[in-house]
This record gives sequence, C-alpha cells and structure tokens, in this order.
Amino acid sequence: MATTDYANISLQVEVLRKGISCNVSYAPCALSRDLWIYTSPFVLLLGTIGNILIIILMSAKKLRKTSFGLYLIAIACMDLIFIWVGLTRHFIKNAFNEDIRYLHVTICWLQRFFVYGSSDASVWLLTAVTIERTIAIYSPTRYMKVNTLFKTKIYIGIIIFIQFTWNAHLFFTRGTVQYELDGRLVEDRCGYANEKAKIYYENNIQTLLAMLDYSMIPFVAMLGMNIAIFVRLHKRDKMYNKCTSVHNKTVAATKQHKTKSSHVSSKTLMLLPVTMFFLVTTLPHLVFTGIEQAKKTEDLERAKMELADYFVSLLGYLNHSLNFFLYCLTGKMLRTRCRKLLTRCCSSKENDSYIDHTYNKTPTMKIRTISDGAITAQGFSRLSPNTSLQRSTLASYKQSSASRAKS
Repeated sequence: MATTDYANISLQVEVLRKGISCNVSYAPCALSRDLWIYTSPFVLLLGTIGNILIIILMSAKKLRKTSFGLYLIAIACMDLIFIWVGLTRHFIKNAFNEDIRYLHVTICWLQRFFVYGSSDASVWLLTAVTIERTIAIYSPTRYMKVNTLFKTKIYIGIIIFIQFTWNAHLFFTRGTVQYELDGRLVEDRCGYANEKAKIYYENNIQTLLAMLDYSMIPFVAMLGMNIAIFVRLHKRDKMYNKCTSVHNKTVAATKQHKTKSSHVSSKTLMLLPVTMFFLVTTLPHLVFTGIEQAKKTEDLERAKMELADYFVSLLGYLNHSLNFFLYCLTGKMLRTRCRKLLTRCCSSKENDSYIDHTYNKTPTMKIRTISDGAITAQGFSRLSPNTSLQRSTLASYKQSSASRAKS
C-alpha cells in the first residue's frame, strides 16, 4: 500500500493546530495512543505516592536536619513537578485529541519550562548528593567542618535556579507562528519564533546539550563517584580487619564498627541503583530524539516512530516515579522508617483511644514527706493498686502507722 507523505496538508494542519503528531488510521499510532491513555494514570499514581512517601519519611526530625534528607526532599519535589506537568499533557493529548501546548503560547512556554527545568534539576540534585557522600567518605573531618544545613539549602537553591534558567531560552525560541497551507492561514501557537531558532538551535544544538546536561555528564560523574566510594569503603574495612587481628579487638568494638560502617554504606547503596536506572531510562529518549529530528518520515513510518517514542518517553517518566522503591530496595534505613510509618497508620483507632483512656485515668503521683520521713496516705491513694510492689508498700505503711499510734 502506498504511503502518503508526512507533509500532506490535512495532517500538517492538525500538527500546527492541535499537536497531533501521527495519523491514527495506522495501527502503531492508534496503539501508542491507547497505551498513553491506560498507562499514564498508573505511572502518575505510582510516582505521586512514592515521592510523597519520600517527603514524609525524610521530613522526620532526625533526617530533615541532615543534608542527605534535604537533598532527597528536593529531588522528590522536582520529580512530582515533572510527572504531573508532563504525564497529564500526554494523557489529555491522547484521550481528548488536544495537546495543551497548542491552546495558548503561554501554556506552551510554561509547560516546557517546568518539564525541562524540573527534570534537569532532579538529575543534578542527585549528582550533588552523590558528591556530598563522596566527600563524607574520603574526608569526614573536612566534611563535618564545611557541610552545614544552611550551605546545603544554598546549594539546592543554586542548582534549581541554574537548571530553570538554563531552560529559559524557551521564552525566546518558541512563539506563535502563522503558516499558509493550501490557501488557508494556520496559526502554530507552539512553533519556533524565527527560522534561526528552528535550524540552528532546535535541530543541531539542543539535542546535544540536553544529552550532555541531562544524561551523560551526570551519569559519568555519579558512576565514577560511586565506584570511588566503594573502593574507599572496601579499603577501610580491610585495614580495620587487619588491625583487629593484630591487636585482638573485643567483639563489642568490632560490632560497633560494623554498625557504623553499615550506616555509612546504607546511604551509598541507596544511590547506586538510582544511578544505574537513571542511565537506562533517560539515554534512549535522547538518542531517539536525535534520530527523529534527523530523519524525514512518511505517515506509516511516523506512526511507528510514535510508538517507539511512547516507550522511550515512558522510561523517562519511570525514572522520576520509582526512586522511592529503588531506595527501599537497598536502603535499610528507609525500609525501617517506612515500616514504622505503615504500622502507625494501620493501627486501629480503638486501640489508640483505649491507650489514651487508660493513661488519662492514672493521675500523676504526688508524694509529700512529713517530718519523720513517712509518706502520707494521700500520696498512696493516688497510686494505681495494680502492682504487687505498690500493694506491699501500702501495707507496710499502714502497719508502721499503727505501731506508732500504739506507742
């Protein structure tokens, strides 16, 4: 069957007016549309629950006062912005046949700005927390002197500011453009503001910069630092075991060292699966974007590429939705806190009310002494006679009082 050129008038008009990127009469395009409709709400729900749990667990008093906890809270916030602004657009586009980017030029600017800015900020915040762990392992003394909560907040603010500013070019390279197609004037509300932005920036530079900023540089940095951390921890344990055999350390000291080492390694192990999953899920989308822009396509081939775009885009959203579960996979600390939180939430209200009622019925004991050192009966009357110790003490007091009265 002969295929129609992708630049046919009717389809191009739909692209300019609604953002419809392929002909749904072809099976791959229809399949990608159905997949977006049914899977995007599930991924959105999964990511929302996971990131909110990270924020709740890291907001505990002991963790929110650590740089590690602050970084994870900031990453979770950026991930929430990314999946909500990005996935809702895909769902609306495929379910209602309307791309929100093409409703108004302001929506086009803001939607792209928050999607690109939040995703880049999330990746670089993860890189920053990996740098922080590396310094803590290699130079703990310097880390304790330099690292403070105030400085951590400044670092987080600088990273978010730089990454959002980095994507501020959208307000200049995107805009409303009018085209004349088949004698009709069509308005593209999310097109390129000028031909120079389209040719030199979008087609030649943006993909490379996005690949470097969002994927390659952060991944290489995180992978190298994680390897260095594990090498350092391995050498430290090896040296300690050697010293233990020479000096015949006690079992308690060995156990204490292992506890501290496991606490240090736990935070490091939490970062490794996130780093590996990060490359697996983000690099395919960037490579696909470069191939897509460099290739001229027809309707049928475009429909196939739309299906491929679904899979690589979904991987990118999973990268920002499954961090909580990856943390729990290797982070014993997070698993323990999550278990405690779930246990507290699942406890019945009846048991809680019974416990509160029981404690409220037992008043605070007020003990008052007299001149001869005896305890007044008023103090004992306020005691709950539930224990044998209290009953025996009360009996001895009454006996002593009676003997004094006879004398």
